[in-house]
Amino acid sequence: MSLIDLGEDILVSNVARYLRPIDILHLSMTCKDMRSNFETNDAYHMLYSKIFGSKPTPLSIENYDWKHLFHLRTSRAKLYTWGSPEQGRLGYLVNEIPPDHVITNGFRKGVCLPTNVVPFNQLVVSDISAGGFSFQILTNDGDLYYTGGRWKRLQSLGQSTPGPVNGRDYNPSMGSGSSYFPTPLPSLSQARARRMVGPGVAPPPDMARRYGREMNNRASMERTADSDNLTRPPEAQPALSKRVPIDAKFVTKLDLPDVLDGQSIEARSIISVSSGREHFIALDNQNGIYSWDTGNTTNIGVRITFPGIDPRKQITKISCGWNLSACHIKGVGIVVWYAREAVSEDSFEAKKLLAPARYVVIPGTNEYTPRDFLAGLDYVLIIDNDGKLLRFDIHAQSYANGSIDPSLAAKPFFVNSFNTWAEKKSEAGQAPTFTKLSGCYNSFAIFASDGSVVIGNKTITAADNEDGEPVVIPELQGRGVIDMAMGDYHYLALTDRGELLTWGRESSSCGCLGLGSKETFLSEHPEASGDSGSDIVANKPVVVKKPEEKGEWLAIAAAGWHSGGIFVCTGA
Repeated sequence: MSLIDLGEDILVSNVARYLRPIDILHLSMTCKDMRSNFETNDAYHMLYSKIFGSKPTPLSIENYDWKHLFHLRTSRAKLYTWGSPEQGRLGYLVNEIPPDHVITNGFRKGVCLPTNVVPFNQLVVSDISAGGFSFQILTNDGDLYYTGGRWKRLQSLGQSTPGPVNGRDYNPSMGSGSSYFPTPLPSLSQARARRMVGPGVAPPPDMARRYGREMNNRASMERTADSDNLTRPPEAQPALSKRVPIDAKFVTKLDLPDVLDGQSIEARSIISVSSGREHFIALDNQNGIYSWDTGNTTNIGVRITFPGIDPRKQITKISCGWNLSACHIKGVGIVVWYAREAVSEDSFEAKKLLAPARYVVIPGTNEYTPRDFLAGLDYVLIIDNDGKLLRFDIHAQSYANGSIDPSLAAKPFFVNSFNTWAEKKSEAGQAPTFTKLSGCYNSFAIFASDGSVVIGNKTITAADNEDGEPVVIPELQGRGVIDMAMGDYHYLALTDRGELLTWGRESSSCGCLGLGSKETFLSEHPEASGDSGSDIVANKPVVVKKPEEKGEWLAIAAAGWHSGGIFVCTGA
């Protein structure tokens, strides 16, 4: 019996699930019969999920044309941002975009319509995440970028959780004798200088070219003459593959430290990213978590370690809270870290940049595999394996300064108001359970198995709040909403048909709703407008006009006063 005789169902469902995309490609190219096994809709669904993840995919559609979506995503997807352009966080300057996309309120300017971030048009963008001061963009190559001058405030340096609150990362002086001088983070004035940042490849027209990066030899990239810091000697950056560089003012590539012993730098790539207020974390395909927080002094991520936990245990998901971070580790449970140790001189000189986390394992989460979890501001929400909602409270700053003993962490409690809401629907014969969470800061959305979605916040889910109830927005029910994102005062919702909905407040005419000027909004959506002076207030969800007539939104992100998304053109 040959491998081909196993059939498409076994090859796709039981063999390919353990392979990397490049290995699936190689397997499909062995012969014509094998190729046909991987031309099915199920095969493309599996391949799409492996490459782009589950967040930006319409998983609720059983009969979706995944092959069609796969080819669209690898050739025509574009990145768009809108909202407050402060510190270049949108990835461009307002004087570089169409004038009708810009609104002015006194000395403030805002971008009021989805606007293309041109430098990413030459890349295959896998995901977008939003922090308080920038966007984080993950490409199909497994590379990570951020927009804007910095991902944190200028005055932040090692004082905020979950960074190194009791120390600062080792940073050698010129006279220290160190041979390792990574390029420091730019100041805002330096960030405005034009520079070349890589990497990038043009979107390939077919599957074979799509995975060319994994077969290329990596080479180091030296600092060029137009680098931001010419006072330091040229340094060898972490190995990068040879790709088309991006010419951009407010897009910067992030780097990783050297791999650990026994790992391959050629095979390493980032597969997931999650953002908080002034920090974000990433997970690579070799079970490593990296942090860029208030302690970082360069663009190189700090590798987080968990003393006392076997590093070989698989990390299945990461979630970045507003002031803490969390991950799920198989056989361990949900691990929440509220601070990390500073990078030592030895770790820095070895180019490993290891930082032990100060963490707590949420009690009881080792007893089941959660359906989902979400880190927020001093709390973590959990959907257990029965589809019930729980909440774990942790005051990050108190844990970090030692005023609370981590060994005394209380068990998470059931959020009765939300679980009762689901039970009442069960009594009506619908029997939904919770399946997925999304959120930011103090607000969140929770999705149910019957397609409904409700909204909550930290206050109404508190243990001592007996009157809190989930917020049900009629316009979101039965509409196929598959993802939500939210900022300080605004919300985005993505449907399985590629529609983008928005509502909430647009503070100081920042443009974060993406509905155009106030005059345009009032004329096109009078039924949704609220009286708010110069601000736009949409008191119910309305559809954001697509940047191109024929196309679909595939992923969304929001935080603070800014929004973003990945849009794919489906026209000719």
